[in-house]
Amino acid sequence: THSSSNVTIDRVVVAGVDKTSETTVEDSDDNLSKALVLQTAPGDQEAIAVDYTIAKTGSSVPGTFKEGKDSLNCTWKEYYEILYAGLKDLETVNAMSVVTDYAIVDAPNIASGSTAKDRLEYVYVSEEDGEYKFEWSTSKVVYRKGSGTTLNSSEADINGNGQPIVYRRYHEADFAHLLAEFAYNISENEQFTLVTIGTSVPQTTSTFAVNKWVGSAPTYDAAGNIITNGTGLLGVRHMVERADQAQGYYKTSSGFVDGVVQVDSNGANIDIGKYLSVVPQLVITPASSSTGTSTRITNAAAIYAGLLTTIVAGNSTTNAPLPRLSLPFEMKKTKLNQLSSAGYVTFQTKNNTVRVVSGELATNINSDYDYVSTSIIINSVITGIRNVCIPYIGKGLTEATKVALDTAIESVLDQAVAADAVVKYAHVVNQPTVINGKGTLNVALTIVPAFELREVNVAVKLALDL
Repeated sequence: THSSSNVTIDRVVVAGVDKTSETTVEDSDDNLSKALVLQTAPGDQEAIAVDYTIAKTGSSVPGTFKEGKDSLNCTWKEYYEILYAGLKDLETVNAMSVVTDYAIVDAPNIASGSTAKDRLEYVYVSEEDGEYKFEWSTSKVVYRKGSGTTLNSSEADINGNGQPIVYRRYHEADFAHLLAEFAYNISENEQFTLVTIGTSVPQTTSTFAVNKWVGSAPTYDAAGNIITNGTGLLGVRHMVERADQAQGYYKTSSGFVDGVVQVDSNGANIDIGKYLSVVPQLVITPASSSTGTSTRITNAAAIYAGLLTTIVAGNSTTNAPLPRLSLPFEMKKTKLNQLSSAGYVTFQTKNNTVRVVSGELATNINSDYDYVSTSIIINSVITGIRNVCIPYIGKGLTEATKVALDTAIESVLDQAVAADAVVKYAHVVNQPTVINGKGTLNVALTIVPAFELREVNVAVKLALDL
């Protein structure tokens, strides 16, 4: 029911003829209806159409509006905040391949000595009422000084031991480590996930600009110590060894790249770079009238992330074809080898087809997980074992349960051998002492994966006859 004062008659049409000017409107006594009075009565069976507007006042809804964030024209720090919060929300996601289209491995960073106005600085992250809060600083340590703070330890308040009181410790913000940490957590707790990130691009596609962008490798003395750090892509911290920084991305106590490195049960550093692909390659995408896309040059990180979803255990992205793409420039073999050795994924054109040079991962040069094929094989086996173990969780821990579980695990390993993903394996199911009624089984695995074929060498010997 509406008050007639809220209703406005816009138009009256009788038998297709506009009679608005010949119509008067009268309100009823109870103000709940309107009466239309026509100067000329309509004929029998003539249709009358009335257009009207009801004015409504919006109701008051409690709460406040807070504008969300997006990544359009944002700073590096703003995008880090968006990506950090977004990845935390996705930690139960079921996806094999994740890529970010804006973040790059070599974004300007205060930790790398960048003086750019738009750069990543040291960050402190806290959670308040389910929302992440970010504070940025040009110093890793901020001290308390009275009711304020200071960056100078000599000006700071002193505790009972005569030491300056630390107000807050900040951490190095790193896009690649953030993604790798995300992939590690999902792979450990949910399902195997790979992440991909791009890099900066050369200023032009000229040979000079491309060579400067790739840079030069570090130089070493006779003892193997670095004399000068690398430059360009071959000098990016964590991707390559530097005088002040080891190569690789590792699980840390803080969750940030500069935290204390964590070790596994064997005492080895937990390598999270084995989930991370870094793609500096540029490609030319074709125009398509059906999708409305035009030819353009773009970083290939998203394309490579899609390719990863097609690789089954036992295969690799190495030498994988990328149809319908072309390259804006070709790099020399020496540059491709240097980039591959540093853990970058690059492309080259062979027989008129763009192919992946090598399925590299962002790991230490001595890592067992140099190539993505190894990660896919091992995690395929682990995922299979997890799945067959699920039905046994909650059952009584008897000898029969152990035997059945052992048989189920062996069937997964046999299937991996039959699929040519694993060459040999050994496994043992151990039962540690039950503590507080909590039964546990430990599965110790030794796997010889089907290492990918990297090259074929041909030796030729001449003879007059055979």
